[in-house]
Amino acid sequence: MENLDLLRKYLEGELSDDEEQNALHVIADDPKLRKMLRYERTLYTSLSTMMEYDLFEVQDGFQY
Repeated sequence: MENLDLLRKYLEGELSDDEEQNALHVIADDPKLRKMLRYERTLYTSLSTMMEYDLFEVQDGFQY
């Protein structure tokens, strides 16, 4: 399995427990994959802490 595909499957939760453990070792040994995983986690954290869009209301008569 290609390393980028392995990272994708890890992030999407498509791996068995044994495969996930192996993926974490592969990711840990590859600086590029570690950086991509760090970026994914940072992005996920940032997006999950943002205000929800439904808190914003468009005023009546607003034109774009």
